[in-house]
Amino acid sequence: MKKRAVLVGINDYSDRPLAGPLNDVALMRRFLKDRCGFNVNTEIVRALDATGTKGAILERLEWLVHGAEPGDRLLFHFSGHGDQLTSAGDAGEADQLDEVLCALGFNSTNATAIRDNELAALFSRLRPSGAHLVWACDSCHAGGMPRAARGAGEAAGGEKTVRSWSVSPERAPRSARALAPGRAAGRMRQAMSALPVVFIGACAEGQQAYEGPLGGQVYGALTYHLVQELERPGGLTASLAQIVENTSRAMRQAGYAQDAVLVASDERAAAPLFWP
Repeated sequence: MKKRAVLVGINDYSDRPLAGPLNDVALMRRFLKDRCGFNVNTEIVRALDATGTKGAILERLEWLVHGAEPGDRLLFHFSGHGDQLTSAGDAGEADQLDEVLCALGFNSTNATAIRDNELAALFSRLRPSGAHLVWACDSCHAGGMPRAARGAGEAAGGEKTVRSWSVSPERAPRSARALAPGRAAGRMRQAMSALPVVFIGACAEGQQAYEGPLGGQVYGALTYHLVQELERPGGLTASLAQIVENTSRAMRQAGYAQDAVLVASDERAAAPLFWP
């Protein structure tokens, strides 16, 4: 059984910097090391700020899926901005938009945007191996990332920041990880049902994904509360469905108007984070 994790965190967006992604990566890295037994030198690869280019991220994801086998523990965690770009000739996109992860230097071009269909093609290579991957996406347009969710959300109060490239300063305090109008759960579930991927997104349709002060530092609301739930007694043996439900409840109680999204088969949703 192999253990591999790719953790991406980008604070240093030139026009819309964030404060929490590097903290998110540090938190997830500590959790994987201390609670899941990952070796930080050989089993966890990071892409942080200057190394968060599109090429570097895709290179690390190639490493993640290469030679995967059933029972391997594979995790991809992205923390940064998300956005939407006009679909690159994909007739399957009813709204003619692709969800994208914003790499370092994002300028709304293919050179700096990792499209949802690029990730789907990469992760589909796991299918013949029988391996499964867990993907946690702490950005806006996260609900739509695996070919899906979007929606216009309200701004949160306090010192919270939305993680979306396209949200204007007038709509949200400080900056954003957010969602724009569109179709969500149906398309996402259809796409994910064909992929050996468990997807955990930061927010549901019609919502935004926030970062803010949590536990004395700035974290993404999803990352912070997801790790907290997994670190509770029994967290690593609880079903993913229960963990995600508890994460959503905790975010709401902390004042974050977002609900985590889980896309997985019924069998996988009823199993723990790493399974079998």
